[in-house]
Amino acid sequence: MGRLLFISVPGLTIDDISGEAAPFLRSIAEQGDKADLLPCLPAVVCTVQADMLTGRNAHEHGMVADAYYDRVSHSVISMPSYSGAVEAPRLW
Repeated sequence: MGRLLFISVPGLTIDDISGEAAPFLRSIAEQGDKADLLPCLPAVVCTVQADMLTGRNAHEHGMVADAYYDRVSHSVISMPSYSGAVEAPRLW
């Protein structure tokens, strides 16, 4: 099986690395495959990364935000970072 390098930088586009500002990232992109990502809503890190991890939308994998408000404890709860929180099969 081949190797996979997955770089996730929120907001980074191919245009951002096509100039001289990021030569190392540009050289990696030129050597490998890349694909367009259709943005999801909400466009937050946990949701987007779960989309890329599973190839499914938020209503299928369950990650809908980076945090939520717990009405019982009246506090903001950060979404768990462990992969068990994603409720869909992973592509890799």
